[in-house]
Amino acid sequence: MERTFDVIVIGGGPAGGAVASPCREAGLTVAMLEKDAFGGVCPLRGCNPKKVLLGPAEVRTAASHLAAHGLEGDLRVNWPQLMQFVRTFTRPIPEYAENAYQNEGIETFHGAAHFLDAHRVQVGDDVLHGTAIALCTGRVPRPLATPDLGLLPTANAFLELETLPRRMACIGGGVVAVELACLAAHAGATVHVLHRSERLLRGFDPDCVEALLGAARQAGMDIHLEAGVQSITRTADGLLVVFEQGGAEHAVMVDAIFNFAGRDADVADLNLAAAGLLEETPGAFRAGIPVSPTLQTAQPHLFAVGDCAATPFNLTPSASLEGAVAAANIIALHRGQPMQAVDHRGIPSVCFSLPPVASVGLSQAQAEAEGVPHRVKTYNLAKSFPWKRLGETTGFSKMILDEDGDRLLGAHLVGHNAEEMINTLALAIRAQVPLSALRQAVWAYPTCGYYLKYLL
Repeated sequence: MERTFDVIVIGGGPAGGAVASPCREAGLTVAMLEKDAFGGVCPLRGCNPKKVLLGPAEVRTAASHLAAHGLEGDLRVNWPQLMQFVRTFTRPIPEYAENAYQNEGIETFHGAAHFLDAHRVQVGDDVLHGTAIALCTGRVPRPLATPDLGLLPTANAFLELETLPRRMACIGGGVVAVELACLAAHAGATVHVLHRSERLLRGFDPDCVEALLGAARQAGMDIHLEAGVQSITRTADGLLVVFEQGGAEHAVMVDAIFNFAGRDADVADLNLAAAGLLEETPGAFRAGIPVSPTLQTAQPHLFAVGDCAATPFNLTPSASLEGAVAAANIIALHRGQPMQAVDHRGIPSVCFSLPPVASVGLSQAQAEAEGVPHRVKTYNLAKSFPWKRLGETTGFSKMILDEDGDRLLGAHLVGHNAEEMINTLALAIRAQVPLSALRQAVWAYPTCGYYLKYLL
C-alpha cells in the first residue's frame, strides 16, 4: 500500500531531526526513515563517544604536564571500564530519539530507503510518496581492503573496542585520524600515523598543525608523512605493516591497524538516478550531492542536508543549521512563499586532538588567493599565564584581520582551551562584530579568554 506524506526525511540524525521537527510543528505530515539507529553518527558513533573516551586521556595528559610542577602519581586508563561509561551515553539514544519524534507526530520507519521515482521511496514493504523529500543520510567511512586482512576496521570499530591495542597504526591524516590517534596515544597505546600526503589536517592552518605535530611527537607518537602503505601481513608477533617513504621501505609491527582515510556521502544505495539525480561522472556524489544555496538539488522538491550534501562543512552544527534552513524552505515551498539561502559564515571547526586545533573564517592562504586586504597577527599562547600555569608548552594563534574594514576575517588556534575560545571568535565573525568593538571588550582575568585582547 502506498502512503503519502508532505515531507519524507531520509536519515534520523541531527540533520534529519532539524528538518523533521519544524515541518511537523508547521502542520505538515512527516515520515522519517532510518536504516541503522535513530540519533545519527555524531551521538552514536562519532563526536559524543569520542569525547567521552577523550576525557581520561585529557586528564592524563594534563597531569603529565604538571609532573615536574608539584603533581605526583601515575594515572592509567582502564579502557573496559571507560567503554562501559561510553555506553551509558550511546545506548539510550536510539529509543529516546525515535520516541521523541513519534511524540511530535512524526511517523518513523526502519530500513534502507530506495527511490522508485522522484517522489516515491520504498522502505521495507512500504512505499511512501513525498511531496518534498530531504536527504539527510550523512557520511560513512571510505572502505579500504588488503589481500591479507580484507576490509580494515574503521572509526566505528575503534569506538567499540573492548580493549585498547598495545600497538596500533592509523591510516589517514584527517580530523578523525588525528583525533583517534591522539586519544589512543594519550590513553597509553604506542601509535603510528601513516599518511600519504605531506601534511595533516588540510582544513586547518598549517602553522597551528605544525605546532600540534611537535606536541604529538613529543608525546611519543610516530607520525609518518608521505607514507604509502605497501602491505600488511599477519605474523606470530602481530601485524607487520610495510610502507614506502622517501623512496625507501620501512616497517612497523602493531597489534591493530585502522582505516581512518576519509568518509563518503552515504548515498550509494538510494538509487538517486530513479529520482532524477544524475552524477556527472561515476561516483561523483560520494563527495556530496550538489545543492543550491536553498539546499535544493537538481530536483527542486528534493533537498540534501548535512554531510551528504556538497556544502562547505561536515559538522553537526552545520548539519543542524542546514536542516533548519531546509525545513523553512520546505514549508515555504508548501505555502508558495519565498525561500531563504543558507549562511555558512562564522562556523567554527575543531579537531579534538591533544592539544586541540580550532579554526573559523578565512585562512591566510584563502585571503591571499582571493586578494582580500588583510594583516596576519600571530601570538605565542604558550608563554601566557593560563597556559604556563598548567605546564603547557604548545599554544599558538593566528588572526586574519582587515584593519581598514574593521573586521575579523579568520581565527586559528592550537593549544589548551582552543575549542572554547574559537566560539567567541566565531560569534564575532558571524555577527559581524567590528574589530574595534572586540578590542574594547573587558574580559575576566586570569582566563584564557582574557588573552583575546592580545590575539586581536
